[in-house]
Amino acid sequence: LLRLIPKGMLPAGITIPASLSVSGLIQGNANNLSTNLSLNSSMGSAILTGTLANLSDQKNAEYHLKLHTHQLALGSILQNPLLGTIEGDGAADGRGMKIGNAQLTVAATIRQVTINHYNYSNISFNGRVNNNDFEVHAAVHDPNLETSLLATGTLSARSPSVKVLATIDSIKTLPLHFS
Repeated sequence: LLRLIPKGMLPAGITIPASLSVSGLIQGNANNLSTNLSLNSSMGSAILTGTLANLSDQKNAEYHLKLHTHQLALGSILQNPLLGTIEGDGAADGRGMKIGNAQLTVAATIRQVTINHYNYSNISFNGRVNNNDFEVHAAVHDPNLETSLLATGTLSARSPSVKVLATIDSIKTLPLHFS
């Protein structure tokens, strides 16, 4: 695989799995694609489905994508010893690729992710971008961490801003390796 990727295209700090198989379908052309791909590797698996349209038009590009991961070794892939595996589902639907004209909604449910040698569970994330404005809702319902977050703001070049409201209902620092 490394022989097929042009030199300099793969960022430093990314590991390609020792064994990798991809199956499924990609239909279309460089401007309009539909995909149903399944990746199985020595570092976990992922399924990517969806459509991409008008990719050459940053204002009118459309994307409708879903991602499912199973025991994906994120820490090994990113060469980060504080990260472990991740298992979850995500979706992104939107139009536009530049801040200022993008309309985007994202949602993710992370069933399990290992951070700092602890397996967090039950994490949810929902967000939206409307032109320059954004809103993010996140929550963790883990046995050792119960928290929620709401972030809103604008990504305007003239006056970017962010407002965050976070609530930590309970946290057990020892199991999370914070103490």
